[in-house]
Amino acid sequence: MSDPEKPDLEERVVRLERLVELLLHRGRSEQHRPETRAPSRSGGGEGSPQAGEGRPRAEEGSPRSSTAQTRSPSLAGQSERWLGAIGIGFVVLAAALLLKLSFDRGWITPALRLIAGFGAGTVLLVLGLRLEQARRRLAQVLLGGSIALFYLVGFAGFQLYGLLPFWVALPLMTGTTVLSFVLSVRQDSPPLAVIGISGGLATPFLLETWSGNMNALAVYASLVLLGGGAVQLYRGWVLLLGALLVGGTIVLSMVVFGADGAVVVLPGLAIAVFWLVGAASPLLRPVMGALPSPDGPPVSELEASRAALGFGTLVTVLLLSAHLSLEGREVGWVLFFFALVTGAVAYRTRGVSLTQWPSAEISALCAAFGLWFVTDDPAAILLIAAEAFILFALVGRGGPASLRTIGHVLAAVVAWVFLYYAANAPLDGFLGLREDAFARLGVVGVFVGCSMLVEKNLAPRYRAAAYVGLLVWVLSEWGPKPYGAQLVSIAWSLQGATALVASVRNRSQPLQLVGLATLGLVAGKLLLFDLSQLDPVWRILMFFGFGASLLGLAYLVNLPGDSEKAVQD
Repeated sequence: MSDPEKPDLEERVVRLERLVELLLHRGRSEQHRPETRAPSRSGGGEGSPQAGEGRPRAEEGSPRSSTAQTRSPSLAGQSERWLGAIGIGFVVLAAALLLKLSFDRGWITPALRLIAGFGAGTVLLVLGLRLEQARRRLAQVLLGGSIALFYLVGFAGFQLYGLLPFWVALPLMTGTTVLSFVLSVRQDSPPLAVIGISGGLATPFLLETWSGNMNALAVYASLVLLGGGAVQLYRGWVLLLGALLVGGTIVLSMVVFGADGAVVVLPGLAIAVFWLVGAASPLLRPVMGALPSPDGPPVSELEASRAALGFGTLVTVLLLSAHLSLEGREVGWVLFFFALVTGAVAYRTRGVSLTQWPSAEISALCAAFGLWFVTDDPAAILLIAAEAFILFALVGRGGPASLRTIGHVLAAVVAWVFLYYAANAPLDGFLGLREDAFARLGVVGVFVGCSMLVEKNLAPRYRAAAYVGLLVWVLSEWGPKPYGAQLVSIAWSLQGATALVASVRNRSQPLQLVGLATLGLVAGKLLLFDLSQLDPVWRILMFFGFGASLLGLAYLVNLPGDSEKAVQD
């Protein structure tokens, strides 16, 4: 190829690239800019190819031009969205005001008003569908306005004017809900789905046909929730999931509190549908890999799954308890049922963290609350402490790490309740001890076991809690007895001496400090309390025995160990 033909070919290639770019970015601000990439024939000429090639490189490498190209479409899109939303809001408001004004002054008949509203909604629907490729955000706004107008026509035609019979108004508004779901999937627009689920659940109340017919309301709410749940399962929109949970809670609360005792089956099924809708999408979507992935990072989806499953389960238990008049242990068995179901899901979905983690967490919480409702309050703390131990063991065997946090929370609650019952439990238990005294002693042993399974930095805290718990248990159970002060001092002295001797054998300075602190506690008790409260004989015996014990410990703590003896020999 000759040199004069080379610049002309390069010039044509550059112009062709520019033309393709204009076609791809049609509708954006770049299409109105001059074509600066292509070299000018009059300015560059065939004899100066470098002048024609240097310009595009300079423009493409300029930070200012690249920033303008990336920011301008985003800014334009935001402006289009907000201006369109505000504009369609004013249009709908103007339509409502026009209807009211025409009604007050008698300009047009009610039938013409309904026809005008339906026609305006149809026009907005057609325009939105026509503009869905070129102006996607504006199209979504127009479609949302058409949905709102259709709902308004159905409500006004039946409730305000009485021109539409019920068998026309209900299908109109229900069809609008279905249309909203279809358009939301077509446009990939969560707000359209939220409008549909909100309007669908509100339809019976707008038409005022739900009063006294709770079975029909329960069936209708179930169908709307299933439709919205199908869209949510397919798309995974967090906004739609929140609307399903909130709207379902409001409607089903009215169903439960408005139904009499004879209406049981259909409201109960509606509550079950509500839980399935709230739980199915967060739990099944990560398993169904063929479906499109939801928006947002995995962390945000995990938080949404936890919130949805937790909120849905809580509301379901409350609604079932109110609907079936459950109390106490009956509520606990319902919680055990959900713990079993979610636990089975967590077991079957091992390796899928977005499903396993929320299921395991809700299962653990339901089991803990179920234990509290089913068992007696003092004995429940032992079982809940055992659950914390099991959770730590599951984490050690590869379970969700979040179970460790739940285990720590349960252990903290058990420790607080342990102290409460140690001070307030009645003295009518076995062997004259407080009620369920041995259950609380078992809690101390469980804490020792937990210290072997938790993180290394938290293990000393669990051992310290068990140590202090034993001191509190001795004071609580033996203190109120005859000669209780002497027994407590002796038991504390033995516990402190044991800790001190164990620290010497294990060369553990923290354990040595604990033993010394316990013996110091005994010394303070003898001087501040026993000195004035005990009989003289007991006082002498206690002081003599404690002093002799300290002398013996002083001798034992300085005995050389086996290694030191070998070095001396």
